[in-house]
Amino acid sequence: MPLLDMVRSWLFEGRLASSPGDFFITASPHSRASPGSLWRMGYVLEEGMRPPFVSEAMANKLLRSGKTLIFLRECCGDAEFEQSLARTPMAAAAAQLSHGQAEQLERLVEKTAARIDRHVVNTLLDKYSFVSHCSAIKRYLLLSQGDFVTALMEGLGGELMRPSREISEYGLAGCLDAAIRASSAQYDNPDVHNRLRIRLDHGAGSETGWDVFSLRYSVDEPLATVLTDAAAAQIQAVARLLWALKRAEHSLSAAWLLLNTTQRSLTRLAAKTRRLQLSSRGADAVDGVLKNLQGLRNEMAHLCTNLQAYLMFEVLERAWTQFTTRIATAPDLDSLIGVHNEYLDALVDGALLCEEHEEVQRELTQLLATLLQLLPLLRDLNFLVEGANVEIDTRMRDMEDRTRAMGWATTDADAPVRGIVGDDVAAVGKRLDRVTRDYETHLRTFVDLLPTQTPMDLNFLLFRLDNRAFLSLTPRAGAASDGEQKKEMRRSGEKGDTRSPLY
Repeated sequence: MPLLDMVRSWLFEGRLASSPGDFFITASPHSRASPGSLWRMGYVLEEGMRPPFVSEAMANKLLRSGKTLIFLRECCGDAEFEQSLARTPMAAAAAQLSHGQAEQLERLVEKTAARIDRHVVNTLLDKYSFVSHCSAIKRYLLLSQGDFVTALMEGLGGELMRPSREISEYGLAGCLDAAIRASSAQYDNPDVHNRLRIRLDHGAGSETGWDVFSLRYSVDEPLATVLTDAAAAQIQAVARLLWALKRAEHSLSAAWLLLNTTQRSLTRLAAKTRRLQLSSRGADAVDGVLKNLQGLRNEMAHLCTNLQAYLMFEVLERAWTQFTTRIATAPDLDSLIGVHNEYLDALVDGALLCEEHEEVQRELTQLLATLLQLLPLLRDLNFLVEGANVEIDTRMRDMEDRTRAMGWATTDADAPVRGIVGDDVAAVGKRLDRVTRDYETHLRTFVDLLPTQTPMDLNFLLFRLDNRAFLSLTPRAGAASDGEQKKEMRRSGEKGDTRSPLY
């Protein structure tokens, strides 16, 4: 078969009408290995077979044009475009070409390739709503739709605290549906709702639901050619970090509610203690630990809020704005895939999830783990206060019953009111000191690592996290007094200490 006939067949029909070894474009045996493999590995250039009058640039355009026709036909179900292309003046001009007309062939290939490329990009953007699906992934998997995330957390928060073996995807799917109905997500395209999935990645050990939960977004061809498994893995890496922050935020919010509940219970306990003329040492000790807990909780909430703000606004929204601007001008499918890959790379880089950021990832993981240790401490403290309240309430009811029965309110046989044991409070205080030290150590290390991370400009995040010079004046258990801290700060200034106020 003459070479020009092979070029015409490939350029206008996407067909290899030749035996292997006759043409410089060949089919790969991996062309159907997985979604997207047709485009990436389906067909290759054989440089040794390329004739001298076909430049490398022309050969690449020919390869992309034929692949695009096959992609439109097999993945998009669009065979009509191929038929309409055969009726164009370019097809008629191709039939008149003869050997020696290399310049005319190059111009023909360029015009035909531009038309094919424009059609496939428009097909993905318009018919298959590629940007809308990317927006759905951003809003649901990357948690940028606030009302949906809030509704989902209200339904999932309690469930995900249970052991993972006790949780089923079917049960959590009901929470997902309820969150969609309770938010503006209900007005989204039903096709988007059908693509949302809950997945539990069960592993060895005693994980909670938080450790195995993830949201997934299923796609098929032709979207799977762009939204590949590798792209999904990058999205899931960022989503896991965002969910870890959301988990910490949920825990700190629960701690705030329990802290207020405990403070009110402690106030009632103090009033009862005064009424019965009991010792208030235990209640006073609890009050001191509560204040330290509140200070640490506020620091942790400050960190969590600013990390979320950085990821959502400086990373996600900035990358999304650049993506939507560039995707509208993508000239061909390769460029569209490249723009999407750059968008994902910007997310991963901004979230410090690349291999070169492994050290800061490790510190951030440990730092977020310390945020989850605050709520159990507060629960133990609340248990002590509520237990003392129940004990005194029981004693007061007994005294009232005896009084109504015309007897003595108290007798020598009454066991002493145990109340809040100082040793129990001290044990909670020691655990709080350990959590505080761990938190401050990991925060200092994390902040120290941030300036070394490139190429992201992290100065604004550093500025927002640099609140420790102020917070260091807040006394906590085991900390120096205000006067001692101020003296230390003056001594540092006299010595010409040039360290960052983070220390």
